[in-house]
Amino acid sequence: MKRGCYSNFDAAIAKGRNDKAVEVLLREAGRLIVEDRNNFVAMMNDCGIPASVSMSDNEIIDYFLDEINDNPKLMLGCSMLIAEHNAPSNFDGRAYDQRVKDGYKAFRGYVQEDDEDYYNMAVDPISAIAQATGQVAQSGAQIATKAMEGSQKKKYGAQDYAMRSKEAQTALIQGVLGAKASQSEADRSRADQNARTTRTILIATGVIVGVAIIGTVIYLATKKKKS
Repeated sequence: MKRGCYSNFDAAIAKGRNDKAVEVLLREAGRLIVEDRNNFVAMMNDCGIPASVSMSDNEIIDYFLDEINDNPKLMLGCSMLIAEHNAPSNFDGRAYDQRVKDGYKAFRGYVQEDDEDYYNMAVDPISAIAQATGQVAQSGAQIATKAMEGSQKKKYGAQDYAMRSKEAQTALIQGVLGAKASQSEADRSRADQNARTTRTILIATGVIVGVAIIGTVIYLATKKKKS
């Protein structure tokens, strides 16, 4: 795959390290914030996040982190954008769909490992999200149960959640900085190439002018001798 994104992702999954697989995706997301800012922000907007291209990198990252834990559409949208950017020329539709599902599954497992809907969503996230959107509201008892579960998660999982948020932020920033470093290197290479081209033109022009002057001097000297 391009840039080794999915080779690293697959290696992490093979070792049972879903957290490392998500770090790979987040670094790639950070890269896209820099290199494909318009589409990344548009994806966030489609997921209900009021981000804009004029925001700083840190502001976009903050919006992303605030939403990624509870926004399945953002998990899916980010997975789709990453899959599109890492697809080789011979990538078929089924392979693309699988990459999207793999990415979504990793995100979902990272932020909501004990979510009872996780496995259904991971199998076919696009259909699952559409189905969930059309379902009727839960009963009062179900809502109360969910609220109690959420309270327990907040009480006993706050430290783990804070650690994960820090890790996610670090991965995104690494992606942003890596992309900017690559851009700077590319800019330096172009500047060096332009400088070499300019020197070549100046040298070539100087040679032509020098030859012309020498030719004129020879011509005048020859003409003087004849006269």
